Amino acid sequence: MCTYMMSTGNIFEDLELPEPDIQLSKVQIVLWIEKEIFNRNLSYNEIEELFEIKIGEWLALSSGRVRGISLDRLIQMLRRLNQEVEILIKENRGNATPAALKVAFA
Repeated sequence: MCTYMMSTGNIFEDLELPEPDIQLSKVQIVLWIEKEIFNRNLSYNEIEELFEIKIGEWLALSSGRVRGISLDRLIQMLRRLNQEVEILIKENRGNATPAALKVAFA
C-alpha cells in the first residue's frame, strides 16, 4: 500500500532539509537568471565572463545544486544582468509560523 503526503509547495521542506525557504529562494533566483541567459542567448564563455564563474559551477547551479552559493552572490549575478533587486523586510505578524524568506519577481 502506498502512502501519500501533501506537498508544502517547497520540495526542500518536504524532504526536511535545513533552511528550506532559503534553498527554494536560491533555486527561484537561479531560474530567473537562467531565463535571462536564454533571452540574451549568452554563450558559455559569456556566462563565465559576465558572472566570473566557471561553466561547471553554473551548470551545477542550473541543475538545482544551490547549497554552495550565497544569496549575496546570486544577487550580484542579477545585478550583472542589469536586474534591479529590491529587498522588502516586514514584521512576521503570524506567530503561528516562523518568519520566512520569499522571492517575488515583477
